[in-house]
Amino acid sequence: MKRWLQATTLLSFLAVIPAHAVLYSVTDLGTLGGATSSAFAVNNSGQVVGVADTATQSDAFLWQSGTMTDLGTLGGNASNAQNINNLGQVVGFSTNASSVSDAFLWTSSGGMTDIDSTFGFNAGTSVVYTITDAGRMVGFANGGPGQQPRYFDGTSYITIPNLGGVNGHGARGVNDSGQVAGYSLNGSGLRNAFLWTSGTGTVDLGTLGGATSQANFINASGLIVGNALTGTGQSHAFYDNNGASMVDMGTLGGANSQALKDNSAGYIVGNAQDAGGNGLAFLYTGGVMYNLNALTDSSGIGWTLQNAQGISDTGYIVGVGLDPLGQTHAFLLTPIPEPSSIFTLIGGLTLLGLVARRKILPKRCA
Repeated sequence: MKRWLQATTLLSFLAVIPAHAVLYSVTDLGTLGGATSSAFAVNNSGQVVGVADTATQSDAFLWQSGTMTDLGTLGGNASNAQNINNLGQVVGFSTNASSVSDAFLWTSSGGMTDIDSTFGFNAGTSVVYTITDAGRMVGFANGGPGQQPRYFDGTSYITIPNLGGVNGHGARGVNDSGQVAGYSLNGSGLRNAFLWTSGTGTVDLGTLGGATSQANFINASGLIVGNALTGTGQSHAFYDNNGASMVDMGTLGGANSQALKDNSAGYIVGNAQDAGGNGLAFLYTGGVMYNLNALTDSSGIGWTLQNAQGISDTGYIVGVGLDPLGQTHAFLLTPIPEPSSIFTLIGGLTLLGLVARRKILPKRCA
């Protein structure tokens, strides 16, 4: 009972992040021998995937425990890893020997496998953006007609019905309940965010008052994130709980923002412009958008975290920014203290220590 009361009391502090709070340490993930890198996803164990330059090309990578591994290609000269699940399975796309981009699945035991045909892709370009722990995958394929959103439920693939337009565009996120989020052309030829559920079909999520929108991810409970035009023509990050309605997340003082990923606790990451027009990585929670550059320890000195592109349920955040030398590199933000999650800390396990050090996270956004 005492522990419960302590946790309940401490939760009242989580509504505001102190201006001097330190929540993360910054790790430079480096490259594969070339100039640049970018991280797109991280799992609960801290394994990171993305794309990095080699001396001659750009390849998909897997980073873990300080080592970046080149995942190779499907016979072509480029590859890109988009997502990793908690089993260490990686998905993305790679050029093949014919210089056509095909979807791939990479495992530690089997390496990189072309899943163009097994995912229902049989013509043109294909991409997989997300894989869940249950093996559900989403992406798109060119052909049949146009660019079609595809969903693989672990057994067979489904072409997601579009919103009335000719071109289906792409499915970007899926959860293990089988909810799919993405974007499609509507009957007016405008791109809108959608939510698809088996038995319900494709639902147009609308916009923030402007013409277009795009859904980029959906978490385990159906919280969708993306970006949409406002009535004044700005592109703002949004979240939408199971298709109820879009909520404008605002910016960091500038014109535009976009939300790219959210975790199971409803913490959202992405990028937003400040008043000077600079693009900065953000963490959104409790109805407030926080500049991640202000939440790092001394390891972040000299960094400009420009875009947060992935977040795990254990609190790791990955993305891309300018390192102290001005190079564009992938980064990993590790919660302090590590390896405990800043999200599980809310459960009261070590909150007392956090309060003593004033390293506090606010409540979730939804």
